[in-house]
This record gives sequence, structure tokens and C-alpha cells, in this order.
Amino acid sequence: MEFRYLGTGAAECWPALFCSCDNCKRAMAAGGRNIRSRSQSLVNGDLLIDLPPDTYLHVVQHGLDLTKVKHILFTHGHEDHFYLYDLHRTYPPYAHGELGGHIEKINIYGNKRIVGHAEQFDNYADILEFSEVRAFETFTAGEYEITPLAADHDFSQDCFIYIIEQGRNKMLYANDTGYFPEETWDYLQKNTGGKKFGFVSLDTTYGMLDSRRGHMGISAANEVKLRLVEMGAADTGTVFCFNHFSHNGEKTYDELVPIAGEMGFLVSYDGMGVSLCSGI
Repeated sequence: MEFRYLGTGAAECWPALFCSCDNCKRAMAAGGRNIRSRSQSLVNGDLLIDLPPDTYLHVVQHGLDLTKVKHILFTHGHEDHFYLYDLHRTYPPYAHGELGGHIEKINIYGNKRIVGHAEQFDNYADILEFSEVRAFETFTAGEYEITPLAADHDFSQDCFIYIIEQGRNKMLYANDTGYFPEETWDYLQKNTGGKKFGFVSLDTTYGMLDSRRGHMGISAANEVKLRLVEMGAADTGTVFCFNHFSHNGEKTYDELVPIAGEMGFLVSYDGMGVSLCSGI
């Protein structure tokens, strides 16, 4: 399974759009991996996670071919993860070809808020198909087995983190969440048999700050790591990575790497690739 971070920032990006704080100035001066666009990821080139306003930027920066995307998995309905208007670019006159330029229909998975927009696309049902997902109910998306888990984020809607499995590979994608709700821990505890996580991506929006609700800092993310290992869901072979960063978290990529290394974590950056079979 090939996994790629396309964007790794929070809603305001880093440097933030209208900010002149020292954290943003240091990131701008350093450039490279310290620059973060809005969070989005891609699995094997055909499973897209979230659709932020920066999707076009990611396509150009990383040389992507989104006509190969068969599935879009949404964590929740905030605009920095669900930019509705770009779904309208999947069909003519914005895209050309038998299926609006796509090789296959795009299957969209998300909460009730996201699926509630499906009626806008009734005339393009041959291109887009919406499916509502629910926490702890595993579903099949092509060759993937996907299990949404409850996130601690926005209580006005269902927000999800995801277990994604393909063959012998298993990963946990968990941003836009605080320390996991107990119902999620209960599910993980009861389903630790068999495959362990090969890769775990954890929310660290607030970086060095002590945050446990809505988003995590690195301290809370480390607690998640230790608990996953203790319950047998992960082990020394599991790759853990910090992801989803706000400029409020204080440390830029370059500054955080040595701290994360001491904790047994990698630090994500825009464009970073991970192979679940062979490491980084």
C-alpha cells in the first residue's frame, strides 16, 4: 500500500493566510518542508482522503492524475476538508471524456452532512455516487476494507478517523480529532486480533501545546501511541507520524523533527510518501 500526504496543515495553512506571527515568519524563511497546505492524502493513487480548497495546488505540485481516483473518503464536513465546489469540476464542461474525464465512477463516502449535498449532483449519477458511512460499521470500497471510528472534533456532525486495510496492510488515519473517545478505544480493544497497524497518522494540530479536545498536541498523540501499543493494536514495527499542523503549535517542521524522533515519531510534510510494506 502506497500512502502519500498531499497537504499537512490545518485550516489556516502554515504560514497562515493573514498572519505575521513569529511561527509563520520562521516557516516562510525556512521554506521547503516547513510550508504546509491544507490536509489531504492519497492511497495508491485511487483513494483520496478529503477534498480541501488546495486540491488543485496538490495536483500541480505533486503531478497527480485525479482521473484515476475511484473513491473519496471524507473525515468530516468542514470546508478545509470538504470543498464542495470542486466536486462540480468532475463533469463537463469542466472535465471531458466518457465519465467527465474519469476512468471510473467516483464513490464518495462521508457523514450525513456531506451526503446531504448529493441532490446537487443528481444529473451526474453516472460520475458521482454518495454513500453515508457510520462509526464502527466497516464497508468495502473496491479493494479496501474501511472502518470509520468516532473522532472527538465537532459535535454538530459525525466526524471520523479511519482504519484502512488492503490485503495484509493496515493503517490508521486519525486527524481532526482530540484524544480518542472511549467508544473508539473500546472498538480498538475488541478488534486488536490479527493484523497490527503498519502505519498510524495522528493529529498534532497544536504541536507543543497541551491539547486533548477537538485536536491534539504531540503529548496527547504520544499517549495514543502508547495505548495502541499496550493494547496490542501496534508494536515496534508500526510507523507513527505526527500530522495536521497549525501555526499555533509553535514548532516548524525543522524544529519538531528532533523532538518527534525522541518520541518515536516521524513528522509529516507536504508530498511525503510512505510504503506500508517497506517503510519510508
